[in-house]
Amino acid sequence: MTARVLSLAYRIAGGRGGIALRAAVLFTLVASLAIPRLSASAHTTQTGYPKSPWIIGLSNSLYGNGWREEMVCSVKAEAGATPNARLISRVRVTQAGQDPARQISDIRGLISQGANAILINPPNPTALNSVIEQAVRRGIVVVVMDQLVTSPAPYQVENNQVAYGTVGMEWLARQLHGKGNVVIVRGAAGAPADTDRENGIRMALKKYPGIPVIGEIYSEWNPVTALQRISTFLPAHPKIDGWWTSGVGGQVVQAYQQARRKFVPVVGADGNDFLAYMYDLRRQGLIGAAVTNPPAVGSAALDIALKVLQGQKVPKITKLTPHVWDNTDVANLKGRFFRKLGPSFQAAWNVPGYSHYTFNQMTSCFGKS
Repeated sequence: MTARVLSLAYRIAGGRGGIALRAAVLFTLVASLAIPRLSASAHTTQTGYPKSPWIIGLSNSLYGNGWREEMVCSVKAEAGATPNARLISRVRVTQAGQDPARQISDIRGLISQGANAILINPPNPTALNSVIEQAVRRGIVVVVMDQLVTSPAPYQVENNQVAYGTVGMEWLARQLHGKGNVVIVRGAAGAPADTDRENGIRMALKKYPGIPVIGEIYSEWNPVTALQRISTFLPAHPKIDGWWTSGVGGQVVQAYQQARRKFVPVVGADGNDFLAYMYDLRRQGLIGAAVTNPPAVGSAALDIALKVLQGQKVPKITKLTPHVWDNTDVANLKGRFFRKLGPSFQAAWNVPGYSHYTFNQMTSCFGKS
């Protein structure tokens, strides 16, 4: 019953002196005005979100390395995958570097440009909370990916970075039989993923008092910076028994080759360079383990956003489980890496259950953005 009909009924009831009837009609009239009618607009669904096709925004912080490039590619590939292509009109990508003020401006720009969902890789846990909450209040689906924020407002998905630190260090500790000096090569100070990985490492080392950490190096997740700092560290530390690295295992191998030092066990990530070294140099004594950290977390973020826009229920926080690929048997590595795509390509190119694109869809973007 419409408000106009109810209002007329109220006047008729009043004219006939029906006080009880007038009260009942008045109650119905107020209730009808208070209940939002989501189906009243041709432009919204029962979820309250606009109908597809949707505009997707992607706000990235750090860029300039292969991992982030592949993350962006995974979003683009997922947007073009069946059946998502018919649901999405465009993907708008912004790159802010480690500049929170610029990223806040980028996100506000995506809001004003009509983004229906915004995927965000943040620079730290708190800097973007306010603008994220602003977007959510505007009815935009926000999915934070790769590194979590402290705001409860967005959906969030990450590779489980605490587990990443733990499983890699436990593998290294087993290789050293619980004794030996290790060096940790971290990422970027203050980044949530770096902090979580460090926490995971420390959790693992509590069980191995015979393994001291004799040095920490920050790579900034930049292979050039990593090689330079590792090479500078090596000459002053003749007794190193193992390395845990935040994705720059290949640079440890290069530094050892340049210094003509005997290899020690190395933990790295699933980049083509490190996997190729693990495969090629096993007979020269290199023992290594790659911990998976799929850049395709970007595709998982988009998959979550599309599910929410379509009214499906998803957890507020999703954590993807890392796996360890080692070369104790080189057969474990066959078919896992792709030399033609260059050293920076990450071999874990999809996330089962979340990624729906083909390998060709992913790789058609990589190296061209």
